[in-house]
Amino acid sequence: MPEFINLPNFYHDSEILNNVDLPEEDQTLQIQRTLKETEKIQKSVFSLEDSEEIRKRRKQPTIQKKQ
Repeated sequence: MPEFINLPNFYHDSEILNNVDLPEEDQTLQIQRTLKETEKIQKSVFSLEDSEEIRKRRKQPTIQKKQ
């Protein structure tokens, strides 16, 4: 069974992260992801607008009584 040993941390996380080279995301992929998120938000907004229009159409007109 492996033995775990706690060693003092001589490096700060930022120092380690600065030395790591992560591949940069392709710009077209980033644009596509942004467009997909925008479409999702638009769909949710449009569905809210549609439900509001349906509610307005269903609303019965009020009739005033003659006195």
